[in-house]
Amino acid sequence: MSDNEQRESAHFKFFRQLVDDFPEGEVEHVDEPDFLIHSPSGIVGVEHTQLFKPNKSDKPPTQAFESQAEEIVALAQEHAELRATPPVNAALFFNLRNTLPKARRLELARAIARVIHDNVPQQNESIQLEYRPGGPGEQPPEVDLIILSRDEQRKRHYWQTSEAGLVLRDCRHVIQNTIDEKSTKLPKYLAKCAKCWLLMVSDGLRPSGKIFPDDKSAVHCYESRFERTYFLDCTNNRLHLLKSEN
Repeated sequence: MSDNEQRESAHFKFFRQLVDDFPEGEVEHVDEPDFLIHSPSGIVGVEHTQLFKPNKSDKPPTQAFESQAEEIVALAQEHAELRATPPVNAALFFNLRNTLPKARRLELARAIARVIHDNVPQQNESIQLEYRPGGPGEQPPEVDLIILSRDEQRKRHYWQTSEAGLVLRDCRHVIQNTIDEKSTKLPKYLAKCAKCWLLMVSDGLRPSGKIFPDDKSAVHCYESRFERTYFLDCTNNRLHLLKSEN
């Protein structure tokens, strides 16, 4: 099995666990569509596709940014430990554009530590804290997103930072463009199945794949000819059944 097929299979197994009314029946891993479910009521196809951000916004971070972000995160983690914050895994996604003075870095680190301390999830759960202008809480605007999770096996904090400007949250255009592209092949898919679902996946393993849909993207009504249109956010363990109309 190729790396791509292994990745598709892993995504499909995760997807299957999250769909309450997933059809019973034997599953074939084929092509166009990628999966066929032989259910008693007919064959259901599932076309899998992985989402990536448009190339024009996918720029590598500078060493200056990396150094600054790592310093802020290290300071924030130190402050959190001094406050006896329970051990958490924390992924922080910055939108820094300029070098900050030392005093501002310290102020930002304290703010991050405070936000994480006040939002520690339950054991074996995860949450994401998204910055919203004028929204509740004290999350600093320099941090687009904070993802927190707790693992009962972890006894120490593990905090990390991601690249600046590489988190895509309003992804409505990416989703719609992907639906449009896959819709051109729908007649070919339906030659093998009675109905077909579209599964779009963001796993966040590469900078170009860091797509975390905001509320606008999750509730938007898309134009789709697929019977069901899904978005699987592997990073946050979330499956969105998207609203759509033909």
